[in-house]
Amino acid sequence: MNKEAWQKALAEVTGNPLGFDENDVASISHPSLSLMVNFYYRPDGVVLYSQVGLVSHDQQLSELLAANCMWQQTNGATLSLFEGNQVLLASLFTAEQALQWASQYNEFLQAAAFWAEKLIAPDETASALVELTPSIIASASFV
Repeated sequence: MNKEAWQKALAEVTGNPLGFDENDVASISHPSLSLMVNFYYRPDGVVLYSQVGLVSHDQQLSELLAANCMWQQTNGATLSLFEGNQVLLASLFTAEQALQWASQYNEFLQAAAFWAEKLIAPDETASALVELTPSIIASASFV
């Protein structure tokens, strides 16, 4: 699917107009859930991602790892930890999954809201936190 087709399809799924910017990112705010959901267009699909909070102690790290195991507590999405203990939830939508997009989107929102409530919210005075953009995410080191 091309970018315009994705914009139209995702607007139908989310109920909000959607337009990718020069970085191939579009965002939708969900104030009732205190979430911002981002959509990153790639040739193989669209990645949904949301910064869901900060890890404040080691026990939460264990919980994140356990939740990722076979996607038990993420509704099929993946939790990742970035610099500054920022936690990101991400999921890939592909054209082949078109019939499931609405349910996948709702499941993503449920998982993001769950983890946003479970983790601590970034403090407004925490100016050192970096917005997790696709370029920052893509440059993450993998072991």
